[in-house]
Parts: sequence; C-alpha cells; structure tokens
Amino acid sequence: MAAKKKKIVKKATKKKPETKKVEKKCCEGTGMAALCYLWIVGPIMLFIEKKDEFVRFHAKQATGLFLLSFIPLLNLIVLVLNIIGLIMALQGKKFTIPLVNELGVWVAKLLGQK
Repeated sequence: MAAKKKKIVKKATKKKPETKKVEKKCCEGTGMAALCYLWIVGPIMLFIEKKDEFVRFHAKQATGLFLLSFIPLLNLIVLVLNIIGLIMALQGKKFTIPLVNELGVWVAKLLGQK
C-alpha cells in the first residue's frame, strides 16, 4: 500500500512541459506599414526597409500614391486611398489598389529595389 502512495505522489509532482508562446509575425510591421501612407514616408521606407515584405508592399503602394498626388485632379482620390491604405496596414491586411500598386512596383524596379 505504501508503494501505491509513492507512485501517486510522484505522478502529482511531475512538472508539465513548458509551452512556448508563438507571437504573430504578421502584425510586427503594421505601424511601419501605416507610416508609409504619410506623404513622402512611403518612398523613404522603400529604401530603408529591406526585410519585411509586408512593409515593402505598403511602401510600394504608398509610393504609387505619392506620385499620383502631383496630379491636381486626383488629390482627393489619393487622400481617400491613403486613408484606406493606412487603415488596412494597421489591421495587418494587404489591400491592393489595382493601378497604384503596379505603379509602385514599377518605380521600385526602376530604382533597383525588389
């Protein structure tokens, strides 16, 4: 009977294996991606950020919007798209603006960026 009590005590005192906490990687660069939509910050981030693909995506798109902001008739549309892009970046989503994204990718390739 004493042997049974020892086994029960040993089972109760066993340590449970520690679980590692895994952080979400998609939300690491949301602040930097959102900053890209603040006027000239997008083209600057295109040069600064080399690793985070999420930030680079939004930097390319913001660069396209930055270039379109010099066309006077498109200023209001560009402002609305900047606000939408900023909100989507803060939510951790990739929202592609069809023509603007291609323009940003083209400028990035022209400048020798990925």
